[in-house]
Order: sequence, then C-alpha cells, then structure tokens
Amino acid sequence: MEPSGKTTVNLLHLTDLHFGYEDRNDTSARGSRHEALSSLMEKLKGLACTEWKPDLIAISGDLSWQGKPEGYDELAKWLEDEVFRITGLSANDCVICPGNHDLNRGPVVTRTPEPEQTDAYLHPNNLPNVPKARFEAYERFAEKLGIPMPELNGKPNRLVGMVTLGGIQFVCLNSAWYCMDDDDAGKLWLGLPQLLEMRAQLPDPKKYNEAPVTVALVHHTKEWFNKWELDRWRAERESTYNHLVDRCHMILSGHTHDIEVRPADKLGNRTALFKG
Repeated sequence: MEPSGKTTVNLLHLTDLHFGYEDRNDTSARGSRHEALSSLMEKLKGLACTEWKPDLIAISGDLSWQGKPEGYDELAKWLEDEVFRITGLSANDCVICPGNHDLNRGPVVTRTPEPEQTDAYLHPNNLPNVPKARFEAYERFAEKLGIPMPELNGKPNRLVGMVTLGGIQFVCLNSAWYCMDDDDAGKLWLGLPQLLEMRAQLPDPKKYNEAPVTVALVHHTKEWFNKWELDRWRAERESTYNHLVDRCHMILSGHTHDIEVRPADKLGNRTALFKG
C-alpha cells in the first residue's frame, strides 16, 4: 500500500487466532496450534531484513476463544514475546476489531429482523447503554496492552471507531453486536448509524483515488449480515455494507477460517477484500 503516494506500508493481517481454544488435555489441538504459530514466526523471521518486513499489525477479530480472559493473557504474551520481538513492532503499531469469540454471551441482546430498532440501538448516542459486560475482557486486553484506541464522534471507543496509524486511516467496526449462537448467518448488523457518524472522515466516493488510504477491519464477511445491511430496500436507508465499500480502499475480514491463499476479492470494482 502507498498512502499519499509517498510511503510503502507493509500490513501484517492476522485473524481468528482463538487463543485459549486448546483443551489442556488435547495434545493434538495444542500441537496444531504450536505448528501453525511456529510456521508464522519462521516466516516473519525471514522477512525481518527484507522490504516486506511488517510496519503495522491488524487483527480482524476472534482474538480469544469465547471471550475467555485467559485467552487474552496468552495472546498478549505471544505478541510481546514472539511477534513484537521478531518484527520490532509494539502495541502502538496494532489495530484490532472484535469478532464473535470476543464477547461474553451471558448478557443477552434481542435480535430484530427490521432496521428501525436496530439502528436506534446501535446509534452512537445509545452505545453507552449497550451491555459493556459482553466485551469486557476484549476491552481490558486492548487497554492493558496499550493498543491505540479508535474514536467515534470525537470520543474514545474500544469497540468501534477510527484511528490513524502509519498514515493509514483504519475503520474498526464491530460485527458482533448481535452475535448469539450458531444461527447467526444472515442475522447480524454492522451499524449504519455508526458509519454515518464517521462519514466526514471517510473518503468521498467521488474522490476515492485521491483520498488517504482507508482500511476497514470487520470480522464477518457480508453473507453473515441481515439483508437490510446488504441492499437498499428503502430509498431513505442505504446499504450499510455498500456504504463501507464505497469509502474504503481495503477491507480486512476473518471468520471463514480459509487456509487457501488466494488473491483479494474486488468489491465495487475497486475495494480489495482480504479474508481468512
């Protein structure tokens, strides 16, 4: 990526790390995790003295497993002892967003198929009323490690907002507001009111190529969202996902657990979607 046409920035995209998943008695699961992470570390070591050395780290959700605090403790140790040591980076060079495994599913939310109630619930003015306990461990991890905090409407917010690192605008979105169970597909909401709140900072679609490089982090891919988030069913309410696509140069997602390396998808004939 070349923000402002001057500097090349290498972005290391990680997702679905699921720290805390392994059953302590399951040697197979622990072995698989060790092998995968060791392979990643070897790759990063090989990039250390090359032009591909990472400058920033983006983690697009599911940092822990089922929001377990001990998972975040393991992740913090791995980042500090391995990733930061090898790359020379720190928490100040990281940007994250929550996924469905970054919440405590104890506090229940009421999921609705219509936009009126949901848009009111996810409006920035109502976010203080959203049960904070759902993402408590996630927020505590980010705060303790020192990851830069996004802002929404000029106020710090760990769960949704924008933050600039290395000359790149990052849009950190929360696709897990309404995650509940194994029946989430087609029922999630991204939060159109939140994106509209960021509109002044996002690129103007008419000046897309001249705008600062803007990268969105959103854990779920589009098939997980409610139909109202994907299409314009009413003239007065635009598609949330298309609004994002029109105003970002890149979207980093996860949740698919796809191990195959493939080129980025092109959305709207210009926005690159990387998912894994």
